[in-house]
Amino acid sequence: MQAQRATLPQGLDHYPTSSARNCWYSTIFKITGLAVAFGDILERAGKGEQAYDLYVQLLDILQQDDVKNTLTGPERLRAVALSTKLGELATQLKRSKVKEEKWLELLRIVRGPTDESLGGSGDDVDDYSQGKINFPLMNKTDIGAPLEALGAFYAYAGRLDFAMPLYLQAISLLIPPAPKKSSAEDRCRGAQLMMNLSELIMRGQPTPQVLHQTESWATQALGVTKKARRELSKPADLCEEVYAAALFNVATFREMAGDKSTARSLFREGLEQARSIGMAEGTREASNALRRLDMEQMQQKEKASA
Repeated sequence: MQAQRATLPQGLDHYPTSSARNCWYSTIFKITGLAVAFGDILERAGKGEQAYDLYVQLLDILQQDDVKNTLTGPERLRAVALSTKLGELATQLKRSKVKEEKWLELLRIVRGPTDESLGGSGDDVDDYSQGKINFPLMNKTDIGAPLEALGAFYAYAGRLDFAMPLYLQAISLLIPPAPKKSSAEDRCRGAQLMMNLSELIMRGQPTPQVLHQTESWATQALGVTKKARRELSKPADLCEEVYAAALFNVATFREMAGDKSTARSLFREGLEQARSIGMAEGTREASNALRRLDMEQMQQKEKASA
């Protein structure tokens, strides 16, 4: 038996006539919010296909020419969230890569020319609250995450020329230039993207210039994370994990550059950090790196004494 297709209420699946537009503009955000909540219920019930169809209809509404040019910041954020959700569901439902890219590509269409079109001054954007249904706040992380998703998609597809600008755009949202400010956790998320960018650059030929660029991004990520951690009143899981990873990455670059002393110090610090937060992979990788350095040092001593 074919699964029943989730649809919007009659009259909401097409753009209204001019006489009804004022009413439409005043209710579109509320309507799409309720529909998103219903889509979430469908997903939790294991009805991903129906949720996917519903999200497609919602995004179609927000993408109509007469609508998308009038969207407010919160409405654009909803379109961004829908695009991201469709990209995720396309993967989960094993839809074709073409469809996955199609929905993720819509992020750049609905996003608008600047980040201000999404979030205004850069503060959290208060989403709609109606009755007992409370829609969550959407902040710079919510905006950066879809760009990160699209960047990750292109990175996976080997399109680094597309992936890198998207990562840079997401980083600029999470770590904006002065006088704009962002939260410590947003900056940690931005530092995480810096490390992703460093890894992308390393996929090219390991020339001295490439190594310099990759180490520069890794070092910047470490500096950003250190400062963010100092500003927090209590540890944040994301910042602690990014800090451990950043220590390891910079240590690796120092080892590649022949600076074994600095590398050893950073690997030790990274090992302590990974152990303190129960990060098994980080603990294992840092321990292996220190053993490798110890073996090299021992071999050098044996060679010198021979």
